[in-house]
Amino acid sequence: MQFLHPIKKHINLFLFFLIMIPLIVIMFFFIAQKQGFHEDEIFSYGSSNYAEDNVFQPYGLHDSFNEAVKQKILGNNPAKTISNIFYYLKHYDEFSNYVLYLTDTRSPVWKTSLQAEQYVTAQSNASLDYTMVYYNQSRDEHPPLFYIFVHTVSFIFSNTFSKYIIFSINLAFFIMTCFVIRNILKVLERNYLTPFALLLYGLSMGGISSVLYQRMYMMLTFFVLYYLYINIKILKNNYKITKRLKAELGVVTLLGFLTQYYFCIYALIITIINTIYMLKKNLTAGTKSYLSYQLKIAIIGIILFPASIYQIFFSYRGIAGIEPAGSYFQNLIAYIEVIFKAFSLPNVAWYAALAVAAALLAINYIKADRKNIISLFIIPAVLYLLIITKITPFIELRYVMCLLPIMSIGALLGIDGIIKNKIIAASVTAAIVAAVSIHGFAVSKPDFLYSDYINNINMAKENKDIPFVYVGDTMFNHISSIPEFMIYDKTLLLGDNELDRLKGDSTIENSNVFILSIKSYKNTDAILHTVLDYTHYTKYELLLNDSGFGNIEYKLKK
Repeated sequence: MQFLHPIKKHINLFLFFLIMIPLIVIMFFFIAQKQGFHEDEIFSYGSSNYAEDNVFQPYGLHDSFNEAVKQKILGNNPAKTISNIFYYLKHYDEFSNYVLYLTDTRSPVWKTSLQAEQYVTAQSNASLDYTMVYYNQSRDEHPPLFYIFVHTVSFIFSNTFSKYIIFSINLAFFIMTCFVIRNILKVLERNYLTPFALLLYGLSMGGISSVLYQRMYMMLTFFVLYYLYINIKILKNNYKITKRLKAELGVVTLLGFLTQYYFCIYALIITIINTIYMLKKNLTAGTKSYLSYQLKIAIIGIILFPASIYQIFFSYRGIAGIEPAGSYFQNLIAYIEVIFKAFSLPNVAWYAALAVAAALLAINYIKADRKNIISLFIIPAVLYLLIITKITPFIELRYVMCLLPIMSIGALLGIDGIIKNKIIAASVTAAIVAAVSIHGFAVSKPDFLYSDYINNINMAKENKDIPFVYVGDTMFNHISSIPEFMIYDKTLLLGDNELDRLKGDSTIENSNVFILSIKSYKNTDAILHTVLDYTHYTKYELLLNDSGFGNIEYKLKK
């Protein structure tokens, strides 16, 4: 029967792609519904493509730091620039004071629709500029790999801003993640669970949201799961690391590190667990090789992106800046609720579901012949969740997206460990996956659709020739409205403490009407009447009245 193995292999691959087709169609169905963006999503485009700054600045092309760099450090030639760098390293206070001076003397300026477009698009008259991407990320809190992908695809579609640019990247990594799910179950000799695991993950609102959310977390999910897969293979190979495994381990570790620093948490936990198992087997030489190799990869990662040292240990999002809101236990409960919401389980059911899942996994562990594999599967996921609960500034799905495929596999392995008859186990599994998926589509939608934002877009198209004044938080959050800024001919971005900028403004004075947009969580009535007073406009009409963190928009007339 040996001759049937190649045929069986091709059939399994065919079935995999047969399952993936409807999942991909569903992803396209929901991305078509996405109308707006989280500010971090717009940042993904801007930080990947904009040569002037990583944020769309209200005060000009650059923020104070970049303007100071342009004026004080960049010289007419490389030698002069290097000389200036060394000078200001010795006289950093002089440079810092100049940055503060620029900050204190800056004033908001009118921005054009072309400038807004240039922020989020790669320009056809420019070449690929990875040094710009690298520099922008060195000023952020994330490594550059995801942004390099975004810049590359954006360059292919130059002068185009489209939600499908990052969606295509995320979709590719989703497909590869599903392929790793298949491979993990193959290594664990549980091939029959593959279709159910793919559907449980791919049809979950959390899995769909991972593809829709235009950040690096789908890419992170792939590298986390691939890292687990490699280490399962190492364990199954009795900790004999072949050249191929070593190469895979090195590439995935490096690329995972350059994608998102949360990868390091998960990788470190797995490394510690495998090290303990290897030492228990007295594999001292293998342990040293395993640890030293990954340490070398980490050093290479730091050399490739030295800013990672500051970002991990000293930035406001790094270890030094951790100040999570609420108590640890409350945050942990909130994260568990986020995970169960990702599978559309109602709040009243998640306690029972968690208890059942824990019982299944415990029984499976007790009965299992190879407890090391189950430990490698469960313990890192649990510890990652416990650590993430401590260090993340917000309780949000994105920080635990990488656990969703692991939990999907784990839940099905728990059932498989209880029910030994494969036909019965497959029937029970199919029923559970069908019930969870159908319920999910019936009662919930993926996150990050922002479907109501189409009202803002339509309003902008109707009034694109009218000056647009935006009042909100102009340090960062304003970039979520870039799609509107790309439509209005002129936009003035103001903080609510900068309204006096409107006094005597020539653009406002030379017009008989303008649009005023105010973030709804601001004191909208006070801002509206202050603007009326400063501009000497006398009439206003409410155009849009968004709730939550949307914008309230008025048309002001003389």
